Amino acid sequence: MPQSDKSHGTAYSSQEGKTITPQNRAELDEAIRLAFDYRGDTTLQLKDGSSMEGYIFNFDSKSGSIQLFVKEGKDSVAKKLTFDQVQAVVFSGDDKAFGKSWDDWSAKSARQREEEAERARKLAETLGHL
Repeated sequence: MPQSDKSHGTAYSSQEGKTITPQNRAELDEAIRLAFDYRGDTTLQLKDGSSMEGYIFNFDSKSGSIQLFVKEGKDSVAKKLTFDQVQAVVFSGDDKAFGKSWDDWSAKSARQREEEAERARKLAETLGHL
């Protein structure tokens, strides 16, 4: 599926900035899966009123466990929560990869144009046109 950036279409839409407040276990499973697939930090709002922001690196729907890296000072610490603790999922961090395919393509295309122009210049010099 083609990915687009924030200003070029909607083939892929980032979850960035969205909040999901699941109404049942199936919706919670989907929200956690989306958070796991997300390429930025998420904030898990917990039922006790607290929240935990970090990068979800593992989850198990069967056991209802979530593992995430949470920043503590300069370090990231692995924490474990259960699905039952989660009230809402907020896609709070920047989606680090969103739009990168366009940026990468643009940079590669510019490099290729520069290389082709240099080859054409060298050929023209060799042929005595410059």
